[in-house]
Amino acid sequence: MAGKKGWTTSAVLIFMIFCDHSYNTVNCSDSTHADVHCPKRTPKGPYGLSDSSQTFIDCVTLSSTNGDKVSGPLLPALTPSLFSNVPPYINFIMPGQQKEPFPENIGRRLLWYDGGSPLVSATAIRSGYSLTKNFSLAVGYYVGCLQPSETYKFQNLRPSQKYNHFPGSWSIGCKDRLELAVRKMKKAHGRKNFDFLPSTFLLPEETNLLKKAWGSKQKGNLWILKPPCFHGGRGIEVIRRQEEIPAYTRIVVQRYISNPYLIDGYKFDMRIYAYVPSINPLRVYLYPDGVVKFATKKYVTVVVVLVKNRLYVMHCDVDLLN
Repeated sequence: MAGKKGWTTSAVLIFMIFCDHSYNTVNCSDSTHADVHCPKRTPKGPYGLSDSSQTFIDCVTLSSTNGDKVSGPLLPALTPSLFSNVPPYINFIMPGQQKEPFPENIGRRLLWYDGGSPLVSATAIRSGYSLTKNFSLAVGYYVGCLQPSETYKFQNLRPSQKYNHFPGSWSIGCKDRLELAVRKMKKAHGRKNFDFLPSTFLLPEETNLLKKAWGSKQKGNLWILKPPCFHGGRGIEVIRRQEEIPAYTRIVVQRYISNPYLIDGYKFDMRIYAYVPSINPLRVYLYPDGVVKFATKKYVTVVVVLVKNRLYVMHCDVDLLN
């Protein structure tokens, strides 16, 4: 949980570090873009795929229904933009809703990449898209991040193609890259606006620095171990002895915050959602609504925290297991 000062400043400035590619140890195992299972009649282009009509026919999976019970009024296929110089955009609908069909010349171009979230793919189908496994033909993608070796594919995206990640976005999603980026921002702009993270060490490279910070008196020292790129509270552990740190393992170690902010005695986290349509120039739109999540049990002393386990982690997925 960030401190009271600099919440908004920190949130906005963190978006400025998206495009840092200097740290290339991220392993995004859910990236599947390189493995395209479409027939290749006349391989060409950046993905070894053809844009011919034959490939179009082979790779498109036509589907227009997923068994939803449809009711209510017929919604428009397109929604007018709030801006006079921006064309209307596609109306994505919820289960049970129905919308006007697209004209054939538009509908046959609405191809969604079939390789990501099933929930998002179902929404795309319901809203008028067809699925394709051809990465070069699709106009919409909602998939895992590209491997560092695959980021060249961003250069080959056409203006009509929309992808759900900016290059280097895992500078925020992975804790080790986030720490390195914050250090760079501290050097460039001073510590004042970036003093919201506890002491952090990246192991195994900074093992000696951690031992020095740990000090000779280990009594009372509490540190939290975090896998760099996991989420949902997976792999998080609080320790009090250096011997508990796994050897030769890439892991992030942070000083445990024993006096966190509390609301009526409960730990909490606060999430404010933002839409970032552009990095250069930087544009950030904050949504008016946010989410505050509370622990199910009141925060107690660190001794009890270690005995009962899991109480120390303020993460909704972990807290549900208590």
